[in-house]
Amino acid sequence: MKAFFGLGALAAICQSVYSLENGLYTIGSAITGGALVLTAHSSSPGILLDFTENQGDSGQVWDFSSSDGQYFLVKNQLGSYINCDEGAVCYTGGSPQAFIPEFTGDGKYELVAQGSGLFLRADDQGQLLLAEYDQSPNEQFFLSPAPAQGKSYMQPYSEVIFTLRIY
Repeated sequence: MKAFFGLGALAAICQSVYSLENGLYTIGSAITGGALVLTAHSSSPGILLDFTENQGDSGQVWDFSSSDGQYFLVKNQLGSYINCDEGAVCYTGGSPQAFIPEFTGDGKYELVAQGSGLFLRADDQGQLLLAEYDQSPNEQFFLSPAPAQGKSYMQPYSEVIFTLRIY
């Protein structure tokens, strides 16, 4: 009985370590070692998404939000979602499309579309597609935490207040 509870606790720990939390991330292509990140060049619907050098701009920061901890809506800081049709290049859109991030190891995730079970994939031309699972590194992404636009992880010096008492 103790072994059963021990395995359950271990599974819970592993799930919490490898499951994705709600937050802001860049989506780096594993085939480029994360050097190129998914970029939306406009908030207008129908604009193709591609992978470019990380400049830290709002079109490269993606908000992963989930109400159930499994399916995530992925929206960039410009306000558009990732929209994909099977076998076609993904584009910006106003309709939310949910994905399950599955941890594959070495800090990488696969993103599986809700409903279809198809996988997001980076191609050799730097575009994002939705396709059948093929076990290639093209289907793996680095999801790296990113600060909100206009904010940093450190508080600016001008906002820090010190009190000095002399005795």
